[in-house]
Amino acid sequence: MHNTYGRRRVAGLRVALAIAACCLAIPLQAAAETYTATGLITLVDTSYTDGSHASDRLLTADEGGIFVLLPAASADQRMFEGLISGGRALVTSDEPPVLGKPWHISSLTITTSPPPPMPPSPPPRSRPPPGSKADSAGDDDDSIGGRTYTKRAATWISNWNPGVILDQDIPDPPRVVRDLPTLFILLDLCGKGGGPATTETGLANMLFYGLTPFADYVATCSYGKATFDASNSRILTVKLPCSGVSKVTKMAWDSSSCTKDNLFNWMYEVEYYIDNVLKPLDWNHRRYRHHVIITPRNMTQWAGPACDWSGMGSIGMAQSTWSYAWVSGDSWQQKQVYLHEMGHNYNLMHAATLENGGPDACSHCDWSSAMGYCCDTRCLSPPHAYQLGWAKALATVNDSQLTTGTTLAFELPSQIMSDANYLQVTTTWLGADDVAPSAVAAMGGTSYYYPPNATFLFSYRLDFEDFDELPGGFSGGVNVYLFTIGAQDELKDSVHLGLISPSSPSWADPSGSLVVRQLTGDANSVILTLCRPEAASEAGWEACNDFNDNDCDGLIDADDPDCAAFFTNRPPPPPPQTLTRSPPPPRPPPPPPRPRSPPPPLRSPPPPHSPDAPESPRTPTRRASPPPPPPRLATEAESPPPPGDLQNTGTKRKRPPPPPKAGGSSNGGKAPKKVKKKKNPPPPPPKAPRTRGGAW
Repeated sequence: MHNTYGRRRVAGLRVALAIAACCLAIPLQAAAETYTATGLITLVDTSYTDGSHASDRLLTADEGGIFVLLPAASADQRMFEGLISGGRALVTSDEPPVLGKPWHISSLTITTSPPPPMPPSPPPRSRPPPGSKADSAGDDDDSIGGRTYTKRAATWISNWNPGVILDQDIPDPPRVVRDLPTLFILLDLCGKGGGPATTETGLANMLFYGLTPFADYVATCSYGKATFDASNSRILTVKLPCSGVSKVTKMAWDSSSCTKDNLFNWMYEVEYYIDNVLKPLDWNHRRYRHHVIITPRNMTQWAGPACDWSGMGSIGMAQSTWSYAWVSGDSWQQKQVYLHEMGHNYNLMHAATLENGGPDACSHCDWSSAMGYCCDTRCLSPPHAYQLGWAKALATVNDSQLTTGTTLAFELPSQIMSDANYLQVTTTWLGADDVAPSAVAAMGGTSYYYPPNATFLFSYRLDFEDFDELPGGFSGGVNVYLFTIGAQDELKDSVHLGLISPSSPSWADPSGSLVVRQLTGDANSVILTLCRPEAASEAGWEACNDFNDNDCDGLIDADDPDCAAFFTNRPPPPPPQTLTRSPPPPRPPPPPPRPRSPPPPLRSPPPPHSPDAPESPRTPTRRASPPPPPPRLATEAESPPPPGDLQNTGTKRKRPPPPPKAGGSSNGGKAPKKVKKKKNPPPPPPKAPRTRGGAW
């Protein structure tokens, strides 16, 4: 079929130009022709193995084929802003389109808006066609790969209660992605690369049945909100010839390169095969929201260096109700690649940092999100989890809650423990000119950081084996993100700004008007404070006696060196209290032994014994009464620390009574009452010192 394009010529103008050229003998150029085309717009993002990425805008023309669109030199560069997949457009250009080459266009007009990336109804739970090892719908037990498994429960419930200082009820986001129905196509390109990257059984084990399958990965990172299992997904192997002519676009394609037109034509050929050759009676590929092709392996060796990518995905719904993704056969076991490309299908962009000059220069550099670099298995960061409806703020703060000179404290749970897992702060107290232009530029410009509505997210993140494995610099503390969006599905990279940790316990925004501190944390949660400084220092009598951290340095009044002039004679601060139990006081020493009586004086010998006089009995010597025993020490009662006091965590104890004075009586001089003497038990063994559990 011959390709045709609309051409507009101004006949009258050409006649006038011809007359002018003939009569006036002025050399004139021929009028430029305008070429137009209509078709479906698709925005595709490619993640390369070196960490870089590229975004391409494709037009699947109603007549003529598939073209990568680039702006012409004279065109308005902003015509591509906000463009997503699924809409129809009219494009114009001064040059004709050529298959296999980028088409430089001068204008682009959306004629039909793309559908929002909202989930349609899930596909029916039906048995896959013969030959597919995907699933048996409705069965409790399935057998695959020679072994039987029991389906896991799809619901994951957290008992976490944040206990935030602000009493806020944060609703779920408007859009919540609750299932990921996916059609996986193991592509065989005429046997190249050894055929399909794996078998249907091997892929099913990785997705559904292994020890750490992709299904559990989705359940963990969505907190049980999203369902991905063998009942709502399908695996299919499709073999294509080495080359052909597309039944859909009518353009030639081959297997010798990874150009965008080849990749899309492979997808169109698979869908045509399902509809017209396979003709399944119990399922339809259009009911699966994600169509994922897994290419053969080692494509860079036999299809060229343009195949050096780990994954590729359409941003938005490429075909109104379903989207496209491609996964390299060399990365088919990398779970993060699938979540990354499916995230693009829901308008998720990348996880950037400020390295190398700004967000646009390092859009994959945030290792705390699956939307960053390949290929460590990790969950989404709060910005992207919010966009899918899988996470929400536990509290939102602006100038209404946070006034100058005050401090708010929050308890943030570990991100893996709860869907309400981040603190959102918007600096509504700032004006547009309150931050230096150089500081705004360093944050990526006003498209990323506009002071009056700049929104920062704070999330406590720990390394979690199997599904949320993070490198150093992104775990063991509170991650700080910049993410200001107007709509949940807005196209914008998140920006990772830093990590608040014990080694770096504070962070301030570019204006210096927001100071965030991490006080303490453990495996479950962390205490975080927000403060707006009232002044650069805590100087002055009032500031040093108002029980506030006026300069947000973490020190209040007498503890702040700024207030030393007002507390010159203050005693040194007491040593920090601990929970180590003090040993009991020593028992009073026993009374000293009574001195022995001096020997009696020598007496003259008695007269001779008279046999007639009887011997009188000797009067026994009366012993002095022993002193009363010392009073027994009272048992120490342990008291819990006062609630809400984060600093004073010591245990208050009653002071034991002093030992009785030597030689004195413990009852005011009265004679002690007679008591039945009991044998004192041996003293208990000393207790081991108690330490505060969970300290970090």
